[in-house]
Amino acid sequence: MAWISPVGYSADKIPAKYAYIYWLNPIAGVIELSRYSLTGNGFLPINLLAVSIFITLLIIFISLIYFKKLENQFADLI
Repeated sequence: MAWISPVGYSADKIPAKYAYIYWLNPIAGVIELSRYSLTGNGFLPINLLAVSIFITLLIIFISLIYFKKLENQFADLI
């Protein structure tokens, strides 16, 4: 999904039928929030930003569960 992150142009240029796919990308909210805070321009829908935050938290939660499951198999080499 990183391939559909518009860094050089605003998210409002994305066709409406693909916008939901774009907002599933966790970095999309970060990009749009950065653009909005730096320039004052851009597209900042709070509900879609919430979806981006939710996806990020879900990935973190799943990663922590996976890590705890495999933690005993890690070799401690220092």
